[in-house]
This record gives sequence, C-alpha cells and structure tokens, in this order.
Amino acid sequence: KHEMINLPRMREEGAAKARKVMKERGIPALLVASEPNIRYLMGFSWGVFQPYLCYALFFAEHEPILFAHAGSYQVPEIVPWIKNWRIARSTVSDIGGPQVSKNELNLLAQEIRVELK
Repeated sequence: KHEMINLPRMREEGAAKARKVMKERGIPALLVASEPNIRYLMGFSWGVFQPYLCYALFFAEHEPILFAHAGSYQVPEIVPWIKNWRIARSTVSDIGGPQVSKNELNLLAQEIRVELK
C-alpha cells in the first residue's frame, strides 16, 4: 500500500528519536529556539517573517511547552496535539534598547526556570 505524507507519523517519530537520544545522554530538557527544530520536534511552524518570536521546552519525559508569539492565540485550534503553550517573550536583540532587552531576557529566564521546576 502506498502512503502519502503522514504528518502525524513524522511528528511522532521525530519526537521519539529526540527523546531516545536525550534519555541516552541524560538530557532532561531542551530549550529549542529555531523554527526547523520546533517543526521537527512538535509539528509547529510560524513562518520565516517572525524570527525570535517562538521557542519551546522539549522534555525527555513530559509533554513539551510551546511559547508562541501573542498573535498565536489560535495555537490550540491549529495544533491540538500541543497541550501546553504560553505567550512568548520577544528576544529580538535591542528592539527596545539594551535595557529593555536585558529585562526581557531576565523575565524569559525566570519563566523557563519556573517551567523546569
């Protein structure tokens, strides 16, 4: 039987391969910030015109958490397999000046720390 592109299978196999390697190497979580990697691990893509606006925590033993830009309120509808998602912080370098970027990165780090606990 010929099977066309099976996106759910591809998404599940990619995540399973990553989790296997993570477990073998003792890596409990990854902070993933590039679109191709998030697409491979979670099946979510946001387009090239929105860099630095999405990132994810991908876990070896738990469901991943997607951090998507504020315009992604439709995430639960378009990717129902992603159970956990949050509004992302923009990490665009110096968009509001160096102090704003520093503050945003500190808040991002605090939020990631909370999720890791």
